[in-house]
Amino acid sequence: MRKMKEGFLRKWRKGVGILGLCGLLLFTGCSKQDALPGAGSEENPGTGASVGTAGEDSGSSTGTAEDSGNGTGAAEDSGSNTGTAGEDSGTGMENGEGSGQAGSSGQLPASGLELQKLTELMEDFSNQVRTVKETEYQNLIFGEEFLVTAPEAEKVYDLELTRKPALPAEELLQKFDALVDFQWEDVYSDEEKEELYRYWPLGGVGRNDSLKYPYNYPSFLENFEKLKNGEAKLTLLIMDTEQGYLALDGSGYVQYLNGNKTARRYKASAEGALAGPYMPKGYFADYRDTSSTDSYPLLGGEVRICDAVREAEELIGQGIYGDFGDFQPKVVRVRPVELEEGEDGYRLEFSCAYKGLNLAVANLGEYGGGFGVSSMSDDRKMDLFPGVAFMLEKGKLDVLAGCFSFEYDVKEREAYDSVLSFAEGVRLMSEAFSPTMRLTVREAQLCYARFQVNEESDEEEYAEASWEFVAENENDGRVYHIFINALNGYCFYYTE
Repeated sequence: MRKMKEGFLRKWRKGVGILGLCGLLLFTGCSKQDALPGAGSEENPGTGASVGTAGEDSGSSTGTAEDSGNGTGAAEDSGSNTGTAGEDSGTGMENGEGSGQAGSSGQLPASGLELQKLTELMEDFSNQVRTVKETEYQNLIFGEEFLVTAPEAEKVYDLELTRKPALPAEELLQKFDALVDFQWEDVYSDEEKEELYRYWPLGGVGRNDSLKYPYNYPSFLENFEKLKNGEAKLTLLIMDTEQGYLALDGSGYVQYLNGNKTARRYKASAEGALAGPYMPKGYFADYRDTSSTDSYPLLGGEVRICDAVREAEELIGQGIYGDFGDFQPKVVRVRPVELEEGEDGYRLEFSCAYKGLNLAVANLGEYGGGFGVSSMSDDRKMDLFPGVAFMLEKGKLDVLAGCFSFEYDVKEREAYDSVLSFAEGVRLMSEAFSPTMRLTVREAQLCYARFQVNEESDEEEYAEASWEFVAENENDGRVYHIFINALNGYCFYYTE
């Protein structure tokens, strides 16, 4: 290991204590379009930490080499619209592109629709669900396995979302250092950290590809003053070792973490192999109800599904992986998994809730390496990027990705205390699709659908309260995510 400046971290910590976090110049933050260093390099081939590119007719994406342009975990300077819904398929819609006008922040409720007070809806919800399941629809089927999440909000909002600004160098270092100590307690000395803390420079400026990965990326601490005064800029602060991998974006949110011995074993087949942005593989069981009391044997003991969900939400929400502010991390899907070496675990897909309603997120692919959105019924760009965590050991998160998808400041534009009833949402969904379709509805929830203000950037977004229905079309076998705007009844969808 090369000799570094003696005691930089110790001197820095004293300075922070005396002077406070005084760095005022900002880094350029990492967006969902940015890639993960360490994925797809010769030294560290990775698995593709991608969570897909969603465009017109795009499938799921698992990034591999740099400059591939296929989303997070793949290419530097990729610029793809990761996690957004693509364009215009129009399949099966009875009324063209939808059953109303495209919504936007600040919309007004449509006239002639049955709106219901949210307080009344929550009280009457089980009755509405039972009535819907007993009703015969030409094109909808509600089976015994239909899962519906009851709303838990007395108001819904038109929301404006603005990506949080990047942090000053000192504050980013403080967060990164605290997370390293939290995840790998007493593993790395200050001298080792000074060598291992690297950053992914904006536009590749300062990267030296004549050196072996990860040393081709500039040292964060050697360039600390340049980063403070703006001479150098970063998109990610990274560390990749045999013990684990961590990538923190400029706003202080985890983009990817792999810090578990069990997970590392499947990646590191050779001595000295780096952990990298690894996603565990194995046999994935079907999605389970997040409130299930069924249990599986993890390292450290049996863990019930509901307890794994609760512990994951608490761990993610404590702030060490990112300051979620007004958002509350919520596990929305869970799958038991049997890994390649025989251990059991859970894959937990998560979103965030705002005052009781989840942000809609896409369903991850079979092996957790990506998701795909293959079509969209209108030309708006949806933000569907989910988070994912693996719990392989009781009470610990072994792999974590996607926290940066929720690093937004929230502004409430309008508040509403009434929405379309659940039954009315189902009726509008049925009317929006051809009677010749056969849609088996699997899931339903009242949620927020997010859209980019500018389709080329996710810096600014808006969110609309919507009923989301997940249904399989028996005619073509495709899974449809159907949204009914909860205020004006506009119907739009994408397919997996």
